[in-house]
Amino acid sequence: MISKSLVLTSILLLGATANAQAACDAAAVKHLVNTMETPSLTSEATQASGAVSVLLVRPGGVDIKFKNPDRLKIFIDDTGKITDVRCE
Repeated sequence: MISKSLVLTSILLLGATANAQAACDAAAVKHLVNTMETPSLTSEATQASGAVSVLLVRPGGVDIKFKNPDRLKIFIDDTGKITDVRCE
């Protein structure tokens, strides 16, 4: 019985570790701040950050408050310049 519990615990811990590694990393794309947003740049940023999804947040636009650690949010000003990137 103890060995079954240890195996189950190990499997659960491995799953948690895999999920933790899959999370978005905004630091990997912070260098994009102050550059102009383009569809290809957004695609590259999503891939480079490890994000599962991306949300472009424009002034006066929709900003989803629901936190999702796998989503990259790219904040853009009125001119199309990236002002911030966050995983949330």
